[in-house]
Amino acid sequence: MRKTLRPYLGDRAFYRGALAVMIPVTLQQLINALFNFVDNVMVASIDELSMSAVAVANKPAMLYFAIFFGFTGAAGILLSQYYGAGRLEVCQRIFSVEMLIGQAVSLAFALILFLFPRAVMRVFVSDPRTVSIGVDYLRIVAWAYLPAALSSVCIFSLRSLGINFLPMVVSVLAVTTNAFLNWTLIFGHFGLPRMGVRGAALGTLLARLLEMAIYALVLLSRKTPFSLNLLAARRIGRPVLRDYLAKTLPLTVNETLWSTGILIFFWAYARINEAALPAINVEEQVANVAWVLFMGMSSAVSVMVGKLLGMSRFDEARQAAKRFFGLGVIVAGACMAAAFIGAQFIGGVFPKLSPQQIPLARQLIYIMICFSPFTALYAIAFFVLRAGGDTRRATLLDSGYMWAAPVPAALLMGFLLPGKLDIRLAIFAVQLLLSLRIVWALRVVRRGTWLNNLTRAEA
Repeated sequence: MRKTLRPYLGDRAFYRGALAVMIPVTLQQLINALFNFVDNVMVASIDELSMSAVAVANKPAMLYFAIFFGFTGAAGILLSQYYGAGRLEVCQRIFSVEMLIGQAVSLAFALILFLFPRAVMRVFVSDPRTVSIGVDYLRIVAWAYLPAALSSVCIFSLRSLGINFLPMVVSVLAVTTNAFLNWTLIFGHFGLPRMGVRGAALGTLLARLLEMAIYALVLLSRKTPFSLNLLAARRIGRPVLRDYLAKTLPLTVNETLWSTGILIFFWAYARINEAALPAINVEEQVANVAWVLFMGMSSAVSVMVGKLLGMSRFDEARQAAKRFFGLGVIVAGACMAAAFIGAQFIGGVFPKLSPQQIPLARQLIYIMICFSPFTALYAIAFFVLRAGGDTRRATLLDSGYMWAAPVPAALLMGFLLPGKLDIRLAIFAVQLLLSLRIVWALRVVRRGTWLNNLTRAEA
């Protein structure tokens, strides 16, 4: 038994290195997740309808950050390896390209959400009161997507180099500001008018502007490997640009398809039982907080495995991947415990939830807990493939599988069984189908197609 488990257990140096990346990334990711969580908790203090409206209005943010996760993730693959090879000038050029893409994407989202907020809300819900509240929120929060672009590129890029303390501190300040402004503007403290959901949107916008300003000052001071020199993108060179685009396209398509699939799940759940949206929103908020542990671990995979690959230390990279799978089981246990404990405090955190919604939210959280180990192991497998640039298989595993099984199942339930299926059974079925991909993922990792050094001698 010990011989079987030994390859999956790391030594002190491994865990020290993994935790050095995981802890600040997990804290930073947790704080980042609190942006929407703070909005939801404070808006929930108004009434259940406002909470549902804000939850729906924030759904486009999932697609937005998925796109960012795609092209910054592709950059992160190269940044990690070039940083490990000591090629800082190439890192700056890749960063500048990221920043230009991010600004273009953010402008597109801001315009769509500001000009067509009602159409966006009606994709998910039909209740006119929910739509009206969501429109008020979207018309203000749409502009928060613009400052979020610079911040997001900085966060993902610095994280790929293992620089996590700065993003964590900035996120703490931004979320603290967001919480204070929400409390002030939603409820009308300090003589200000009571703005309700519009106050939540304005608080988020102002907090995002503060976050952007801090990162801009950091870039201008050149206290990180990156600067605000966007003209450096012109010197990236065709070979590196070709590598970047070759990784960006499949990863961005994958993340877009993945987030669209998640939105389809939400759409199907709303069709099956729109009255259950408050409970579903609570489950998602708890799941997002638990998920940050997986994100911290995934970042450690990208940094540690990516650096080893960039130095062509393939045997050590394979060994590190096995150890991360062992660590994933431990992290999954922590997530399960955190979610279970969080479920007991739902009534206190969301005091305006109806008596029917609280037990339903707990049951949905318990369903999510059951599949946490599979989610953790899959996250490691996916990021191991990404670290080595095997984006084609990573895409097939991720969005390819999702659109082959869980998405069609959700569409069938949404179209054929609205109001006829227990929402708990629908969510369990989707999660079960998603978890089955772990079998394929582990087989692909064992093949070793991800053991690649992507750095170029000339750049």
